[in-house]
This record gives sequence, C-alpha cells and structure tokens, in this order.
Amino acid sequence: MQRASRSYSCLRELLKGSQINLKSAEKIAIALNCPVKKLLEVIIDSTPLSPKTVREHHILCQTILGHAVKEGLIINNPAERATPPKVEKHKAEFFEAEDVADIIQAAENIPIKWRTIIHLMIATGGRRGEVLGLKWENVDFEFNRIYIDTCVYYRSDVGIFTDKPKTESSVRWVKPPPATSSQTSTISRKSTRTSFDIPLLHSYILQVWTAYL
Repeated sequence: MQRASRSYSCLRELLKGSQINLKSAEKIAIALNCPVKKLLEVIIDSTPLSPKTVREHHILCQTILGHAVKEGLIINNPAERATPPKVEKHKAEFFEAEDVADIIQAAENIPIKWRTIIHLMIATGGRRGEVLGLKWENVDFEFNRIYIDTCVYYRSDVGIFTDKPKTESSVRWVKPPPATSSQTSTISRKSTRTSFDIPLLHSYILQVWTAYL
C-alpha cells in the first residue's frame, strides 16, 4: 500500500510537469519497459549546496573521523582543519496582534475544518506539518492542552508520510486559548473516532497537502 502511494505521488508529479529523482524515474521506465532517457529528459542538477548543508555534512564527517581517531584507525582528524562556510542567520518574522485578529475574523466565514487548522497554527505556533500530524490522543480536553510529537512531511519521491518533528525541542505541550479548544471540540463531536490512531483532522490531511503542492 505504501509503495503504491509513493508510485502514485511520483506519477502525479510527472503529470504536473514537476521533476522527480532519477531512481523513481528508472522504476517507472522499467514498469513501462522503456529506457528512461527515451521516456523522460534526464537533467543533472549542478546547483551548489547551501552553506547550511555543507556545514551539516562537515559536522557528520568530523564526528565519524573523530571516532576513527579514538579507535586508533587514523592518527588525526582531517575535518578539524577544514573551514566550513558561515551560515547567515535569518530574522524570524511574526504577525502583529492586529494581523492575527484579522486572520481569525476572516476565518469565521470558512468551513470549520480549515478554521480549526488556522486556529491551531496560531495558538500552538506549530508548523503546518505539526498541526496536520496531531492525533486525538494528543488532545487533553480535561486540562485544555495539546501534545505535539508528530509531523506530516511531503517528498516527491515518497509522497505524504509522518515522522518525528525536526528537533527534540519541537516535541512539546501547548495550551491553546478557549476559542481554539472550542473549534477542536466541535471537530471531535463531528468525527467518527474509532481509535486513537486517527489524526485530528484525519480525512482533511490529504486535501490540505494537495492544495499546497
């Protein structure tokens, strides 16, 4: 089922004119019994890596080589002599209180499923994927709080999938305001919850991601 979902996502990207990775293209070519170069145009991406990515690779290499030094496999760590590029820090932008009020007011005229997503994103400060990754077991109605421990991601070669948030600090409890709790409670009453494994906005997740693809 998961493989079929990935294949569907790749085909959908192709039909949209988007690019897919070579490995996925080769699988499609094999299924169609046609050489990949005749079926698709192979483009070599020569875009240089960002400074952030280079630093992450450098840290990985430095760690691996550091263990090799400790085990006596090499005399010194050559990665320590390398100078990774500097990464520019981007200042985060936030909505003003008036902007938030305008967004909430505008959301009153849209279906409750979208309104709940907006309220949750504003109230929790969560990423889009974190909000879509919420499950009913994460909602504590008794103490009016929400536990964020899962994130929904999208990759063209994989499709939609869930995993842990990007950092350990992203796993957290948040206490939403009464208005958000009311929206969530309404969704709860309208939903057919058969188990705790059902995402908070279950059938809406695919709709939301499709709208942004």
